[in-house]
Amino acid sequence: MENQLANGTMVLGGQRLDLSAVKPDTYVVAAERDHIVPWRSSYRTTGLLGGEVRYVLVSGGTLPASSAHPNPRRG
Repeated sequence: MENQLANGTMVLGGQRLDLSAVKPDTYVVAAERDHIVPWRSSYRTTGLLGGEVRYVLVSGGTLPASSAHPNPRRG
């Protein structure tokens, strides 16, 4: 509720967690009409991580629907 992880104020085991210390490259995929994780919220992660981030926005409603095979009998 307070979004402590994103704000850089979360402490776990006596250590403050810093997402900018996460250095591996990250690939973030979001769906334009996703009601569970709105794309605007997921896009904010691109400024929190320390490595290179590639952000892809697909035009589906949710990620499972966007990544499903177009022919349900073949998926």
